[in-house]
Amino acid sequence: RIQKFDPTGRFIATWGSFGLSYGQFRGPTGIAVDAHGNIYVADSGNNRIQKLDSTGRPIHAWGRLGEGQGEFRYPESVAVDAAGFVYVVDTENERVQKFDGDGQFVAQWSGRDGAMAFREPVGIAVGGDGTIYLTNAGARPILTFDSAGRLLGELSSNRHFGDPHGVAVDRDGNVYVADALRQCIQKLDSAGRPVSRWGGHGADPGRFNRPEGVAVDRDGNVYVADADNSRIQKFKP
Repeated sequence: RIQKFDPTGRFIATWGSFGLSYGQFRGPTGIAVDAHGNIYVADSGNNRIQKLDSTGRPIHAWGRLGEGQGEFRYPESVAVDAAGFVYVVDTENERVQKFDGDGQFVAQWSGRDGAMAFREPVGIAVGGDGTIYLTNAGARPILTFDSAGRLLGELSSNRHFGDPHGVAVDRDGNVYVADALRQCIQKLDSAGRPVSRWGGHGADPGRFNRPEGVAVDRDGNVYVADADNSRIQKFKP
C-alpha cells in the first residue's frame, strides 16, 4: 500500500492492497510525484509502473515481466523530471527506461554498455538542471546522465560508499545518498565532494537500520526511509 502524510508526519490517507489489479501492489519499492501531483509507483513484484492521481485513484499502468521496451524485471525506483518524463530503474535488466507521462516508451540505456557500465542499479533522482543521478552496485556507485541517457560522469568513487540505495537532490544541487551498509546518509556537493555524513547503526533517533530511501523537500528537510526500523525519520537542513 501507499500511505500519505503531512510534513509533520500526521497521517492523511492510505490506498492500495496486495494484488494484481489496478491500484493494487506487490512489494512497491519506489515512488515519485510530478508537477501536477500525479504519483508514479514502482510496483516491483508486478513488474509495472502505476500512475495514480493525488487522491490515490488509479489512472494508468504499464509494464510486464520481460526484457523488451516497456517490460521490466523488478523495477525498483522511479523519478520524474520537470517536463514530465518518467525514468524507471529496471534493476534486474540492468538498465534505465524513459517514458512520457502516459507510459509511452521513449528511450533506454543499459549498464551492459561498456562506456557506461553499471550493475544492479537501484536508485534514481533528477536534479533541477535535468541531470539524472543513478546509484548502483558497481565500481562507480553514482553515475550522472543527461535526459537522453548520455553519460556525463561519475559523481563519487566506491571508496565513499558501502551499499548506496536511494538518492535525492536538493535545490542547490547537493546530493543525498542512503548508504544501507554503512547505515548512514551521505551528503555530497554537486561536484561529488563529501559535505557531511550522519547516522550509524541503531534504533535511537538519528540512527538507522538499513536506510534505503531518501527525499528532500523544497525547504531542504531530509526524509529517510529507515527500512528495518520500520519508520520515516525527518532531519532539518
